[in-house]
Amino acid sequence: MATELKNITVLVQYDVPELFVAQDNIGRQFISLLVQDDTILKYLAVPISINRLEKFLSGDVDLRAIYEYPETDEYYHVSSVNDEHLSVAFWSTEIPDTAFLPDEGFNFELDLIDEIQTESYVKQKGIVELTLKNHEEPDEFVVNASRLVSHLGVFQKLLERSYKKTISLINPSNKKELLSQDYSTLQVYGFAKGSFKVKLQTKKSIDVVGNSSIDQAFKALDNIIQNYDDQELLQSVLLDYKGHFVSTLREFVETIINENEPIEYKWFSPSLERPVVKTINIEVANEIHNFLKARNELETEEAIFEGVFVKADVQNGSWKLLNQDTHEFISGKSDQRTVDSLSGITLDTVLYKIVCQEEIFEVLSSGDEKHEYYLINFEKLAET
Repeated sequence: MATELKNITVLVQYDVPELFVAQDNIGRQFISLLVQDDTILKYLAVPISINRLEKFLSGDVDLRAIYEYPETDEYYHVSSVNDEHLSVAFWSTEIPDTAFLPDEGFNFELDLIDEIQTESYVKQKGIVELTLKNHEEPDEFVVNASRLVSHLGVFQKLLERSYKKTISLINPSNKKELLSQDYSTLQVYGFAKGSFKVKLQTKKSIDVVGNSSIDQAFKALDNIIQNYDDQELLQSVLLDYKGHFVSTLREFVETIINENEPIEYKWFSPSLERPVVKTINIEVANEIHNFLKARNELETEEAIFEGVFVKADVQNGSWKLLNQDTHEFISGKSDQRTVDSLSGITLDTVLYKIVCQEEIFEVLSSGDEKHEYYLINFEKLAET
């Protein structure tokens, strides 16, 4: 019985993938080698443990040994389905053809792979390394707990808002699912000396073609750090990402400046050829901070909803809308510019489009975020 493969990571490719690892729908991991490429792509696959895969990726085990002495006496074949998906099915308890065995001495090229790549391939997740550089004592591998929590918290928040804004700009058909918190959440899984290096992984595994959610999360941040001294380009990027991302970016660089503590981040997912490394030193942080200080309007986040008003109180300026998309209630306030116009709103029977300024506050007792909406304008769309 054939099952579909997912989380495919290509290790060697010329015209077509020649060697890759992937998982089936119950989480078994396979390494697959191209053995036929005339009429249909066909691969010889064997199950492989995380431990053995890690040894192969680090150059300690050659490819022939993996196929000649598999951990289970099972050989599988992998073939394409509808030229899009790959499926795996049991083939034999012995090597189907010794001609399929790879040559001896094929070791993965250790000099071409970074440790962060190995961990990403093995874990099937996006990997991030965040290094706090002790500016005053560069050889001291310690950091105050409060500073570590502060840096990690704002870094996670920055990536989350970058990811959500990118998804909103792309506007895919499964936007609602992709905007769930799991897709932008990072988990700490280890530490390494570096000045002080924290290892993080995505909560979600990579998708069927090797993409990780952090591919989208880092899109804007990498561009900003790369071009921090190009004001025209910064303006262009930040106009697309204006609002909560910009205000969190300001908080991020302020933390670096106030603590006098540069940060380096490195990230990788299997969709990339090489890890991405960026350093935000004090000069870079100051340049970005000065740019943002002169453009406060970039921190204004606008939210647009369509729905039916169920409340519009002119006396205290409050209102409540039933969101047409989510079927949830949204409550907000009006300022002096819009409070009088609430009297013209028809309740319950008219569909409106409203534009609000969205502000986020942290609830100190729980650390949760509270969203508040201030009505900017609205327009009537249709009778319901």
